[in-house]
Amino acid sequence: MIVFGGDGRNLAPPPDAPRRACWDLQGEWGNFLGTPVAARWFLTATHVGGQPGDTFRIGNKPYTAILSQTIPGTDIALWRVDRAFPRWATLCEGDEVGREALYFGRGTARGLELPGKGWRWGPIDHKQSWGTNKIERVFTSKPYGELLFATFDKNAGPDEATLSDGDSGGGVFVKSREGKWRLAGLNHDINPGDDGIDRFYSTTGRKDELFRAALYDGRGLFLGTPETLKLLADNRPLPTVIAAQRLSTYLPAIQRILARPDSAWPTQPALLETRLAKRGGVALAGASVLGLAAYTIYRSCRRVS
Repeated sequence: MIVFGGDGRNLAPPPDAPRRACWDLQGEWGNFLGTPVAARWFLTATHVGGQPGDTFRIGNKPYTAILSQTIPGTDIALWRVDRAFPRWATLCEGDEVGREALYFGRGTARGLELPGKGWRWGPIDHKQSWGTNKIERVFTSKPYGELLFATFDKNAGPDEATLSDGDSGGGVFVKSREGKWRLAGLNHDINPGDDGIDRFYSTTGRKDELFRAALYDGRGLFLGTPETLKLLADNRPLPTVIAAQRLSTYLPAIQRILARPDSAWPTQPALLETRLAKRGGVALAGASVLGLAAYTIYRSCRRVS
């Protein structure tokens, strides 16, 4: 997460206990993050990938991924692990707009400063960080359904945050009317259109010098897909828009998966779906190598990865 103040990163946990508890509920899934939401399930973004047999690490303890379930028409992936988590997040049931939000990711530092505008994305180090924002509205994307929008505003405080490369899948918590932090979303992308195609900035309008950035005011730059770059002009600042996959709309589908008894699920990863099998290191019980082709790793280069 890139933040407005200081050197642009919050690498230490939040100082207060309620938000620190949310930090502690973030686990490492490859180079990304995931959040436990039930005894043996965690959520992350589908587009960050992963395979059965991979390790989800939280609280310095490893858990082996057994299988995944995705929610069609969204970027939501639920992963089942081999044993129970000691604690997990409570899912938000709605009413997110206007709420204070807490974001977690493993993205980049701030890069080159663009005076009066913000910063380009810097180098990625995969360190967990956090920041805050405010949910402004719900937006519908054709490929991914409902997204929670917020903007990277200049005068919103030092912890004001936006996403960068590597923040995908991190938990987005909102503070309820009762003052409780609830898991409301998963980091998804910046400046998304309703078509799910990446938008880039450009200083000249040419597609040979595209970049992505954390901007509190993009006026004077161009923004769009490489083929549809448009000059940003307005009488007010035009900040970077950050998008999280909304969860509350899809709670019934999520809860149907979580409600199934343990006996309904396998207890270990399917052999042909593991990385070891894909490297050709294992073949048991006449398993056909043709089965390897049936498993596709879902990894979209179109999202904040």
